[in-house]
Amino acid sequence: MQAHARAVETTRSVSKITMNFFETIDRHASSLTQIVEETQFVNDQKLCELEKKFEVTAMSFLIDINNDWKCFYLFSSFTFSVSHSLLGLGVHCL
Repeated sequence: MQAHARAVETTRSVSKITMNFFETIDRHASSLTQIVEETQFVNDQKLCELEKKFEVTAMSFLIDINNDWKCFYLFSSFTFSVSHSLLGLGVHCL
């Protein structure tokens, strides 16, 4: 009967240790999941901010290019007009 009681006690002890082990793993897994979710949220926010900055930068770049083309077009038109007027006066520019 004593052997049986020791076996039951040993089984209970192993069971308790096993339960504590899996509870600890569960706590750590839950903490890790929370950390991953929070990190993902922060990374999503940073990506959103980066996308907005990229859009603003791209729009500024397009506006700059557009303005450069307008200036080039205006300058070209002015140059053509001046050259055309000078040719009409018999002045030839090189």
